[in-house]
Amino acid sequence: MTLEKICEFLILVFIVVFPFYVIDKYKFWGFLFCVFTEYCLAAFQRWTIVLKDPLGNHFGFTLWLILGLPLSFIYCLLVYTLIIVAKRIVEDLSSLGIAPAPVSVPTLTPTPPAPSGRPITPAWLKMIKLLPRYIHLSVLRTSEFKFNFYTYLLLYVLHILLFLFFWRAANLPPVAGWQTPHYILLTAFSAINFALQEFLWSTAILDELILDGDLLVVLSRPVNSYFGLVLRRCGAMSVLAVIMGGVLLMTTLLRYKLDTDGWRMLGALSACLLAAVAFRGGLVVVGALSFRIGRVGFLKSFFFGAREFSKLSLSILNPMVSSFLTLALPAMLIATWPVLILNLASPAVALSLWTATLLLTVFWTSLAAWAWTRGLRHYEGTGRWG
Repeated sequence: MTLEKICEFLILVFIVVFPFYVIDKYKFWGFLFCVFTEYCLAAFQRWTIVLKDPLGNHFGFTLWLILGLPLSFIYCLLVYTLIIVAKRIVEDLSSLGIAPAPVSVPTLTPTPPAPSGRPITPAWLKMIKLLPRYIHLSVLRTSEFKFNFYTYLLLYVLHILLFLFFWRAANLPPVAGWQTPHYILLTAFSAINFALQEFLWSTAILDELILDGDLLVVLSRPVNSYFGLVLRRCGAMSVLAVIMGGVLLMTTLLRYKLDTDGWRMLGALSACLLAAVAFRGGLVVVGALSFRIGRVGFLKSFFFGAREFSKLSLSILNPMVSSFLTLALPAMLIATWPVLILNLASPAVALSLWTATLLLTVFWTSLAAWAWTRGLRHYEGTGRWG
C-alpha cells in the first residue's frame, strides 16, 4: 500500500469517525484539535502528490491551503451540531422506551479561567466560544414541539422525493449537455444550499426586527452586533437536511458514474456554501432598507422567492436572463454553478465559475455589512433614520 493510499485512508477515517469521538469527549479543545488535524492531514496528503510530480498542476494543493482551514472548521461545527441533534432525538426516543437514556449533551465551552489578572479573551475567540451555545439553544428551541419538528423532517424528505420522481418520470432529452443525473444533482445542491441558508435564518427577519423595535435585543448584548444578528435564531437542525442532500449527491455520482474528482467536489461544495452566504447577504441588504423606507415585505418576498429558480437549469436560458439571475438575484450560484463545477464545465471554466462565486459573495457580504453599519448609526428603536 502506497503512502498516498495510507494517507487517504487515514483522512477518511478521521473525517468520518474520529471527530465524533474527540469532540464529544474533549469538548472545546477536542473541537480545535479536530479542525487543525483534519486540515494538516489533508494538506500532507496533497503534498505527497506534489513530491511525486513536482512539475505537474497542483492547483488542488494550493486551493486546500487557502480554503482548508475554514472548511475544516465548518465541517467540525456540523459534526458538533449533529452530536447535539442525535442526542436530542435519542432523548425523545428514550422517553417512549425505545432507546436507552441519553448521556449529557456536550458543550464546547471550556471551564472559564479564574479572575487572576489573565489577559482578556480576544473578540474572535469569544465569538467561537459562543457558537456552541447558540447551536445548543437552537436545537432545544426547534425540537421543543415534537410534532412540528418531525413533520418538518418528513416533509423535507417528501420534497426531495417529489423532485426525484419528477426528473425520473420526465426523462428529458439532453439540453446543452444537461441530462437526468445533472437535474438530480440540482436537487441535491439546492437541498444543501437551502439547509445552509436555514442556519442563517435570522437574516430573513431583519426588517421585522427593525420595525418592531426588537433589534435592541441584539444590540444590547456584549457581542458583535452583526454576529449576534446572524446567530440569534440560527437553524441548527438544518444539519439533517445537509446530510440528506449530501447522501443524494453521493448516491447520484455513484449510480450514474459521473466523471469528477475530489477537487471538483471540494470546489462545488465550497461554491454551494459561498452561494448560501451571498444569498443571505442579499437578504440583509434588502432588510436593511427598512432603516430608511419602512416595510419591504414584498421586495423581500421577491428576492427570497428567486432561489426557487435554482431547482432548474439556468445555464440554458437567455444570457440576459442568466446575467440578471447571477448579479441582481444570485440564484445561479445556488445549484447551477456547483453542478457545472462538479461535472459539466471544463477545468478552466470551473475555476472561473468558482472565482466568480467568491467575488460575488465578497460583494454581497460587503454590501450587507455596509448597509447594516450605516443603518445602525441612526437607529432609535423605531425603524427610522434620526
